Amino acid sequence: MNIQLENDEQIIGERERTVLELAIEQGVQITNACKGKARCSTCRVVVVRGEVAQRTEKEQALAERLGLPENVRLSCQLKTRGDVELRRVVKDDLDRKLLHQANSAEERNLAILFSDIRSFTTFSERHLPYDIVHILNRYFFEMGESVKAHHGRIDKYMGDGIMAIFGLDGDNHPAIDAFGAAKDMVRRLQGFNTWLETSYGEQFEIGIGLHYGTVVVGDLGHTESASFTAIGDTVNVAARIESATKNRCTILVSEPVYQEIEAEGWESTELLLKGKTEPLHLYACPKAQET
Repeated sequence: MNIQLENDEQIIGERERTVLELAIEQGVQITNACKGKARCSTCRVVVVRGEVAQRTEKEQALAERLGLPENVRLSCQLKTRGDVELRRVVKDDLDRKLLHQANSAEERNLAILFSDIRSFTTFSERHLPYDIVHILNRYFFEMGESVKAHHGRIDKYMGDGIMAIFGLDGDNHPAIDAFGAAKDMVRRLQGFNTWLETSYGEQFEIGIGLHYGTVVVGDLGHTESASFTAIGDTVNVAARIESATKNRCTILVSEPVYQEIEAEGWESTELLLKGKTEPLHLYACPKAQET
């Protein structure tokens, strides 16, 4: 059986194996960001001629979701019935350059932490730029130590905000580690505020939001400055949870986190996120349990 691709590339193989399996085995590049699980469309091909098998259940579900025409197929699910000619959709020089980054991505169940300093804009207006840099670096060091102590990874700094990922390492459930880090951040903030009060006559208040769920992790960005990160709905929700801490509490967690840390008796609230039909159930950590 012969599978003809553009640029005179060919794949030879058996009928009962997928096009992607054969391509990987024979060193033919087909982008497959989700590792052939029919969770993305980067491996799609156009069937130019030849007979192919019907779509699998997974492929049909994704095709309906994306509105793919009948001749556009996922190579990770596609099996041929004889000689065929296919054209890769993700195939130009830039696609090939980004192949390593695309293939580094994977789906994981992780906990995401967002934290932010309240009223930082007004604080920064009262102090000199170099002093602000010094203050923030000391603050980030303290918060970073909390994240590290609980097997987390600082993903990025956004002004005075922090995003951290939990579950990449360690033996605990990611939500347990994330909550442990959040409590430790509040504890370390007390010592930091003692220094800040003595040095600058100020104190920080922070808000921390936690969520647990499925994300995609991998290298993202320009090829010369790409960095490892997590993306997906879970990340967006965690950021929204942190925003909801204002005028409510210091640590606010989603229901998946609340259930995993086996908390009881916390004050609950609901948050309706844009684009969602059902409200998100959130739980505020009592001050007595914050440290």
